[in-house]
Amino acid sequence: MNLLVGESDYGNSFITSEWLFQNFLKDDNLDKTFIVSGYLKSIEQLLFYYANSTGKTVTINKNGEWEKVKPNSDDYTKVTLGNLSHLLKESDCFMNGMEPKLKKLIFKLLNGWINEERNGYFHKENINKKEIVVSIRQKTFLLYFLLLGTLDFAQ
Repeated sequence: MNLLVGESDYGNSFITSEWLFQNFLKDDNLDKTFIVSGYLKSIEQLLFYYANSTGKTVTINKNGEWEKVKPNSDDYTKVTLGNLSHLLKESDCFMNGMEPKLKKLIFKLLNGWINEERNGYFHKENINKKEIVVSIRQKTFLLYFLLLGTLDFAQ
């Protein structure tokens, strides 16, 4: 299966960050946010791809009201990473037979990654240290491993 390196948007974002990581991590004087932007974006793209390709209904806040939207809806483009994270927690998205503890762990790791890596660095902070880039990369790899290994794409 070419889920990670195929022709998907998330695969393209991921591979772009990998290329940037291999070629531009060396310079200590540059802000390195550009290296991790593909990692940070690709997880959201992966979850959006999953929800869309499996026909999952996602709950969004529309004009102050919570509304379920389907993939063929115009409002589906308003789905955010927070909505997708909530989908994983509230829906049966994982393969049959998964331990509830593993589901909770995945959700906890995803939300930690959203709050610390994605929201923590992408919006306000510059990333000047190589160690931060390496950490974001490793945590993104872990999320890919867990999500691609447990999400039920055949639904």
